[in-house]
Amino acid sequence: MLLSVLTLSSCSDDDDYVKGNLTNENGYNVYFSADNNASTAIDMSDTEIELKLERDITDNSAALTVPLKYNAIEKGVFTVPESVTFNEGETEVTIKIGIAPEMEMFKNYMLDLSIPEEYTNQYAAESGSPKFLVTIIKEDYKPVATGVYNNWYYEQEWEQTLDYSEVLDLYRLTDVIYAGTSFYFYWSMAEDGSQTCYFTDSKGTKVDSFFSGIVHSTYGNVNCNVLYENAMGMLEQNVFYFPFQWVVSAGSFGAGYDTFTVTEWFE
Repeated sequence: MLLSVLTLSSCSDDDDYVKGNLTNENGYNVYFSADNNASTAIDMSDTEIELKLERDITDNSAALTVPLKYNAIEKGVFTVPESVTFNEGETEVTIKIGIAPEMEMFKNYMLDLSIPEEYTNQYAAESGSPKFLVTIIKEDYKPVATGVYNNWYYEQEWEQTLDYSEVLDLYRLTDVIYAGTSFYFYWSMAEDGSQTCYFTDSKGTKVDSFFSGIVHSTYGNVNCNVLYENAMGMLEQNVFYFPFQWVVSAGSFGAGYDTFTVTEWFE
């Protein structure tokens, strides 16, 4: 038996063994920069967006042309160059993506890009990725005020910007509690001082409840139920009052007013 084991072990140096290939043979490592945002909002007049592409410089700093692979999820919306070129010694270049004027407003569009495997090295230290998926939306929101948001749930306050869309006639508080969470609301004041104020989804449809951005460690998503039976809107000069009940699937954490105090209106 011992002789058999030794015999089998010696066969591991057989001529049939083929060494596996590296991700590429030239040592290239090209990737989309980590500085690129996964979601981008563009203005109505914008005709292109820019993305950063980087490469690692090792022993090869010569000029390099890299093909771009584009998965056209949205047909006829984006114009993507077939390749991008690094000049000698250059480690970062900008990709310009053309945007068709027919792109609809307030609709999320997906742009899916990647670098061919022969130009990447999955084992190298990277600050980005050879694949990149970005969400692009065309909108007309502009900052109209800055102020302080006071949150009843956390009993904390922070500086906040208030945006407004003329097209939708909506106000928006972006990244209001956590990054990526926005509150949308309609507000108007008549000449007699009467107000109309209600919360909406991103399209402007009135809602009674929406996700706050808070995820409780035990009970999951925390929603804001809007207590429309309570007064809301600008109840004091430059102070908006928002009556919320903070609710999870198991019940309510309580109710109170969030406030947004405007410190400066932009012209």
